Amino acid sequence: MERLKILELIDDLTASEIRNIQIYMDSHLFSMSKIPSKLFKNLVAQKNHYTKIALWNSIFPKIKLDENKFRKLCNESLTIIEQYLSIKHFLDNEEKTQQQLLEYYFENEIKDFFEFKIDRILKSNETNIKYGTNYYLQQYQLKHLYFIYLQNLENTPSLNISSSSDSLDLFYFTQKIKYICNAINNRNILGKDENIQFENLIISTIENSTLKENVLISIFYSIYLLQKNTDEELNFINASNLLSNNIDAIEKEEIKDIIQYLINYCIKKINQSDDLYLHELFKIYGIYLEKIQEKVFSPIRFKNIFLLALKMKKFDWALAFIDNFGNKLPTAQREITIAYNKARLFYDLKEFDKVLDALLHLQHDEVQFNLISKVLIIKTFYEKNEVQFLENYLISFRVYILRNKAMNTQNKKIHLNFIKMLKKLIKMEFASKTVIEKFKNEVTSFTNLPDKIWFLEKIEQL
Repeated sequence: MERLKILELIDDLTASEIRNIQIYMDSHLFSMSKIPSKLFKNLVAQKNHYTKIALWNSIFPKIKLDENKFRKLCNESLTIIEQYLSIKHFLDNEEKTQQQLLEYYFENEIKDFFEFKIDRILKSNETNIKYGTNYYLQQYQLKHLYFIYLQNLENTPSLNISSSSDSLDLFYFTQKIKYICNAINNRNILGKDENIQFENLIISTIENSTLKENVLISIFYSIYLLQKNTDEELNFINASNLLSNNIDAIEKEEIKDIIQYLINYCIKKINQSDDLYLHELFKIYGIYLEKIQEKVFSPIRFKNIFLLALKMKKFDWALAFIDNFGNKLPTAQREITIAYNKARLFYDLKEFDKVLDALLHLQHDEVQFNLISKVLIIKTFYEKNEVQFLENYLISFRVYILRNKAMNTQNKKIHLNFIKMLKKLIKMEFASKTVIEKFKNEVTSFTNLPDKIWFLEKIEQL
């Protein structure tokens, strides 16, 4: 049975949002009918085991299911939910509500309130500086409205033409340089070539005007130069320092974009064996965790932050990170992500029994998770010197690889090579130095070998 569209939205709502929507539906703001409210309540209660007939009977117990009427009722309820979400989003944005109020005063010629309100807002904006294209756009709209108001007055001493124009410039040039940085990033990473009109003119204007003094434009100008010349570390330092020093005044969406550019640069430097950037990357992730506060945490980003902490031997921090942010992972991936990352931590702490407790009985359909888990279990058996368990597990792992239809040929070959080299490593315990050296050279020259660094570390310990 095809799932109801309204349920897809309900799945994404928080418990608090569901409660508030129920209150809104019961308030008679949109209709005297209680039916949409009753349907919504039953949908929430039955969302994981509903049937159309059961939902219909909960509202119309003595009437046969009418498919058309049921569909219309679901659409009506969905419209009311979207109406609430739209109003809530609008009311949560103070700048938007103030703008709409000013437009109401202006259109209805309530001059005293318009002048009082706009004067108050403009004075407040002079002391409460913010950096963000959304804010810049709202400021331009506000000043443009004031410009139109002044134009309509008789005997106006002056118009705010210069101020309105400056606000438009700030929004326009900030957004344009952001588009330019995005286009370069797509070209460098994805190979997608998108031309931004007037790119050279935009950059030249920024370089030769006071626009570069704006914090946000200066950050993105540094990012632009960073992408054009990745060896220019001063641009990274400038962008990073400006972000840190003005973090409370920069809009959240801008922070997210800036952080991603800085992360990309750090990873590039780390891949070039510049370990100094491990500390820079960790600092940037710290800003991300403090300021962004995602509703749902990406499992990939979660893993990247956690593995960086392990690499830097910040074990207490890593454990606290799991405890503080693990509950924000997507529900379907939460258990396995937390279990695997805890197992990685236990492995680095040499608490090998805890590694096996975390992973041996954890089942999941995701192939990649199973592969990395099984590799970690194998490494753990090796560390514990439990050769018999290890050899038996290698047999079962080989069977899993050969029978797995979700793995492609290349991936199977890579992991079969891991098994092959692990068996050789086991035999090296009593081998001569010559044989060990020969094996080391074989590992070093081996392409596409999972955990090659681990193999080399174990060889050095022989």
